[in-house]
Order: sequence, then C-alpha cells, then structure tokens
Amino acid sequence: MAVAAGFEPTALASVAWVHPVILALVWGQEITFCTRLPAGEIDRGTMDVPLGLPVSRRRVYLCESAVWLACGLRVIGAGLVGVLLGSLAVAPENRADPGRIVIVAANFYCLYLAVGGLSFLISSLSDRRGRAVAAAFGIVLASFLLNFLAQFWTPAGKVGFLSILSYYKPVVVLRDASWPIADMFVLTLLGGVLWLAGGLLFTRRDICTV
Repeated sequence: MAVAAGFEPTALASVAWVHPVILALVWGQEITFCTRLPAGEIDRGTMDVPLGLPVSRRRVYLCESAVWLACGLRVIGAGLVGVLLGSLAVAPENRADPGRIVIVAANFYCLYLAVGGLSFLISSLSDRRGRAVAAAFGIVLASFLLNFLAQFWTPAGKVGFLSILSYYKPVVVLRDASWPIADMFVLTLLGGVLWLAGGLLFTRRDICTV
C-alpha cells in the first residue's frame, strides 16, 4: 500500500518513537526503578538492608545506576529491533532507512538519561515513593504538554526550550538523516547533572530507619 499523499514515510516511522503510550511505558519503567532507592526503601522500612551491606552508599548508588543504564539499553534496544523487524513488512519505497532509525534510538536513550536523572534526584529528596513517582511523572507530563502547546501557542513557544522533548525530534532526524548532537548533549548533560545531584544528596543526607 502506498503512503497517503502528504504523509511521508518518515512521519510514519516516527510514530513508534513519539507515541504517548510508548513514552509513558518507557518513562514508567525508569521512574519506577529510579525511585526505588532511597525513597522506596525508606517507604517500606527496609532501608536498613542496603545500608547494612559492607559497602558505601556511593557504591550502592552506582550499582543501582548501572542497572538503570543497562535496563535502558535493553528497553530501547528491544524497541529498535522491533521497529527494524516491523519495517520488513513495509514496501521498500515506504521504508525508513535503518541507519536513521538507529540515530533516533540513540536520541531516545539520551531522553531516557534525562528522565532517569530527574527521578534519582527526586527520590533522593523524598521519603515516600508514591510522592516521588507522582512528582517525576508530573514534571515529565508538564514537559510533554509544554512541548505540544509550543507548536500552536506563541507564549508557550517562547519557553518551549524548557521542555526536554524539545530536544527529541524523531521526525526531523528521520527526514534529515543527521545526528542531533546538540540536542543529545543537552539531554545527556541534564541527566548527568541531575543524577550527580541525586547521588550527592543520597550519600550525605540523614536517613531515619526506625
């Protein structure tokens, strides 16, 4: 089946990477994971377990972060494989270039880093996991809405750069076949700074385990 007039293959290929359900699933996975320590452990009253290990808080935080990064690679990697396999059922003339899809996946992983860093920071500030999850989801939802409104509403467009999704544009990447180096740098830097701040707070804060 030919692509409808005015709707390019790049637009079709980008749907898998920008659909709200897909974003919600990926963000839900990492926000749930990244708020486990320390907010989740404190909330359950089991913070004594990780703190009782013969390792420093810094090492515990680094181990949690390593698992988070590995989960991101698996989740987004599975999506990449699924999109590439699904594209085989599309007519060659309507099929997006695999190399461009890989670039989109890399950009998505940078977005994953930004949201995860935010979640770690909020978790380090909280004693209740429910509040941490709600706060993280609230921020990413506000970012999603701001990015949407910025396309149609001038006042929102002036502050659209505050949305993390303004640095994630699969349609542009698929159309231009260029690496969004600046956008990926901003997302990675943001995630790194937030993650580092969360780690500093976790290693230095007083935690009551009674």
